[in-house]
Amino acid sequence: EGSITATLDTKEQEAGNVTVNAYKLVSVHTAQLGGTDSTVYQPAMPEYTWESGIADWVRDNYSAYISDTGDNSVQEVFSTGNEDRSKDISAAVAANFYAEIEAGIMGGTIHLSPVPLTVSGKTASVSGLTMGVYLVTATGGTAVYRPTVAMITPEESNGSWTIAENAQVGLKSSPVSLVKTITAVNGASDKVEPKDGKRAVAGIGDTVSYRLEVDVPEYPSQAISTEF
Repeated sequence: EGSITATLDTKEQEAGNVTVNAYKLVSVHTAQLGGTDSTVYQPAMPEYTWESGIADWVRDNYSAYISDTGDNSVQEVFSTGNEDRSKDISAAVAANFYAEIEAGIMGGTIHLSPVPLTVSGKTASVSGLTMGVYLVTATGGTAVYRPTVAMITPEESNGSWTIAENAQVGLKSSPVSLVKTITAVNGASDKVEPKDGKRAVAGIGDTVSYRLEVDVPEYPSQAISTEF
């Protein structure tokens, strides 16, 4: 078992409004070494397999990433970009792939259970995770977070298999813009000074009118959580 520690790209007081979850995408296949009575396990082929809740989605949308033999094994092209391993999968392709997975989870077309991370300050963490590849998502607050991959994978050393290292990731965010413009005082625009909408001449009892411009999120057609 291993752990995931995620650092939030936000102010500490804002981090308390963020919910962080991990979703297991890929499992590490292991087998008992020396028969069923053995307590020693090691990776076995196929070493990496897609979780059942996402396997059909991958098969329908990214068929090159999954075996066509029905064992849900992860194909080499998933990490290399093409069959001859001539280049790694590009960052843009990977980012789009994981964004689609997050949308599929939120929209109900991918059926994976969330594992909540405990948020403390700007850090979110969870332990006791089995080996595999996880998608870490963050929602809430006033920023939009990009889904991030965390890996808890095996490593062989001196004849023993252990977890290579616990996953540490950074959750990057993009701010949502909000522009406030003063438009009038008591219905008249000539009290706005200067004419940039940032200051106005007003007194006690005056009515000051504002215009607010804010980014509105675009939701996928299958989304089930569309509050703004």
